[in-house]
Amino acid sequence: HVVVMGRRTWEEAGEPLPDRTNVVVSRSFVAPAPAITVPSLDEALRVAWEHESESALRQGDSAVRAGERGAKGIARPFVIGGVRMFEQARPLITRAYVTEIPEEPSGDVKFTFDTTGFLLVEERTTRSGLRFLTYAR
Repeated sequence: HVVVMGRRTWEEAGEPLPDRTNVVVSRSFVAPAPAITVPSLDEALRVAWEHESESALRQGDSAVRAGERGAKGIARPFVIGGVRMFEQARPLITRAYVTEIPEEPSGDVKFTFDTTGFLLVEERTTRSGLRFLTYAR
């Protein structure tokens, strides 16, 4: 999978997420290798789809040869933060994975996913109160 994030999310993580291609969106910061830094979400998604298509081709997925995004065997990129990335990506997404936590965490930025136009297709709650929600449109 390819994960796309803004600079602050990258810095908070402190290192690349393992077993994923990490794409960082920033006009001024350059993330260290193996992460890929690009100046915009559009460029990040282009890089992500290109990477996923190449990966699927190496595995012999014939649907990729026809240029089908989201074809069997092609993983869709995940936008994992921050708020600006979520806001920019919202018009483009077809599926959102949302985790709600039962407490008020400390932090300087809050984000609430606007579910308008989305249908809740899966919901799971743990004993500790974590809620895992999947929305689709």
